[in-house]
Amino acid sequence: MEKCDTIDSSHVADEENLLYKLYLSMIEKGWTNTNKEVQSIESYISERGLYFSVIYGIIKEGTINRISVHCDSRAISVEISTFVDLVFRQDIVDQLRKANVSRIILHLQPEILYMPVMEKFNKVTDHGYNSGERYQLYFLPKNLSFRLIPGLPVGYSFGSISDSQVEFVAGIWCQDIGADQSLSKIKEDYVKLNIKRPHVALYYEREKLPVGWMMIYSDGQMGQLHVVQNHRGKGLARIIIRKLTQLVKDSHSIWPTVSIDVSNDISIKLFQSEGWTRVPRPYKVIACKK
Repeated sequence: MEKCDTIDSSHVADEENLLYKLYLSMIEKGWTNTNKEVQSIESYISERGLYFSVIYGIIKEGTINRISVHCDSRAISVEISTFVDLVFRQDIVDQLRKANVSRIILHLQPEILYMPVMEKFNKVTDHGYNSGERYQLYFLPKNLSFRLIPGLPVGYSFGSISDSQVEFVAGIWCQDIGADQSLSKIKEDYVKLNIKRPHVALYYEREKLPVGWMMIYSDGQMGQLHVVQNHRGKGLARIIIRKLTQLVKDSHSIWPTVSIDVSNDISIKLFQSEGWTRVPRPYKVIACKK
């Protein structure tokens, strides 16, 4: 297996490699900051002419927090084994072991990559992460991707989140996930990057702070959906979801995806009522520090 030029997202099959295709499209269209959020993209070609590729995502220099892998569905075990060894070569293993991050996100499509990658990951990280299925991945089927966006209730308007509002949004994020406020500064780093991408925020009359929002992560997944307590029950969350879904679909021509905590029944029911479908296999694994 030899290194080759980076593959183009248009050459990646939608159904088999949805997560990788969207991540690569984000990078190609400049929605992901390659200086601050991507360490490298590496592609390989086997002797049989099949392509394999990996994206190493980072939150800060030298700290890997996302690994997205892709391979041709026709790959055989010896090719997959060789590729996985390249993905987790020694310098990458050293970074993973030194990384001071609470979780590492793994994109594992197609299905033939799941077990080989997880076995290798658990081995090289000395079982420092719990890779249980804490999150469920949902996608929006193509026939539902262009749903009508309802009009906003009186007094509400669309806007964006400014740098001066990052601390407020990060604090709410910590509350939503039950995290200690000491992690707020870390979440601020994510929010600062996420608001540089297209996102949706709602404002009410003359209130200076947003009352609802949703953003897109560096890998193209939608997340951080929130509506302030006293503005709930008005259908705002549905409007935000549909608005952001439209932005992703129009720009990338790819099914939007979202990961939801298995204990978040309210969000699960909301997305299911909007037609989102759960991916039965954990193609996206969020490995958390034990």
